[in-house]
Amino acid sequence: MRRLHYHLGKIACLCLLALLWVTQAAASKTILIAFVGPLSGSSALYGQSLKNAAQLAIDEANLQTNTIDGRRASFKLSVHDDKEDSNMAVVIANYLTRSDAVGVIGNINTANSLVSAQIFDAVHLAHISPASAGRDYTRKGYRSAFRAIGHDDQAIDLLLPYLRNELHITRMAVINNRTHFGKGIGDLIEQAMREQNTDLLVRDTVSARSVDFNAALDHIRRVKAEAIFFAGNVEQAAMLARSIKRKNLKLRLITAMAGTASTQFLSSAGAASEGVISLEYGLPPEQMPGWKKFYASYYKAFGDQINPFTVCAYDATKVLIAAIRQAGSSDRRTVVERLHAIRYQGAMGPISFTPKGDLLKPFFTIYEVRNLKWQTVKVMQSPS
Repeated sequence: MRRLHYHLGKIACLCLLALLWVTQAAASKTILIAFVGPLSGSSALYGQSLKNAAQLAIDEANLQTNTIDGRRASFKLSVHDDKEDSNMAVVIANYLTRSDAVGVIGNINTANSLVSAQIFDAVHLAHISPASAGRDYTRKGYRSAFRAIGHDDQAIDLLLPYLRNELHITRMAVINNRTHFGKGIGDLIEQAMREQNTDLLVRDTVSARSVDFNAALDHIRRVKAEAIFFAGNVEQAAMLARSIKRKNLKLRLITAMAGTASTQFLSSAGAASEGVISLEYGLPPEQMPGWKKFYASYYKAFGDQINPFTVCAYDATKVLIAAIRQAGSSDRRTVVERLHAIRYQGAMGPISFTPKGDLLKPFFTIYEVRNLKWQTVKVMQSPS
């Protein structure tokens, strides 16, 4: 009999524990945040780094107590590979509108952000891009669209006076890779050059996957340009740098807002990287208030695959989580409105948005490769 009572008591304890677990699970809530970016193809390492940064922000948030909709909550990252393809971006965007996602970190390029923005806005789904610099993204009137970086217009307005007044470059060539980003920023610098009386000697294009710059470089050699502004991706910029060195051309290679100021570029371009100039979004790492902590945590979790936009993805995720916490709600519309009012201290510095969803008064930094290392040359802040 005693044995029977013992087993019955044990069963009762197990049932009570199970009931407590079920009650606790019912009382808790999972807040889904989506990441959308290229996780395969030529930009896989780039996209993976940003995804890792978003995951780091999620992991850190879950170390704290979160109360959302009156319930204890945890955050979870839902990861989606858009392959840098606009059609895939649309498929993913439509899927996410029907999901439980409260916000989206992505897309990584302007073309994909543009095709996704209208879809997300229709259901008031917050959409924060950590890397889409094309001005058009936040000019369509979508209240749910935000960016965690400055845009191309601001970048070019700061870069060209530096090239003219401090490097005394007045004869330039422009090559773009026909993507939305490449054509957009290429057109911007050409317009700025015309307005500021800088000679545009060559205007050329290549495909987004091309690594053959011979025809363009032969033309540029004949007209004796002093510099090439390349509007394209990091991988192509590295190949262009190597082609310039192979042809022994004495001219500067210049990029902007492409993430070129990275270890990836230095590894790919090698000795040909010397003297390359790149303008990137944000303060230099050593001046970011939260860089040391971010870098130590990221390196411990994922290693050293960090590009100039990695910390932007981290802060974009952090500010979205902050908006959800401040709202105390997973209601999509409420979170979007909280983002419009937010004042947040990120790893990069203060974060708040204009009514259009642009970052308010963003910083930009010009870097140059010296002794095969990226060196900070000049830090500037956009007035708008």
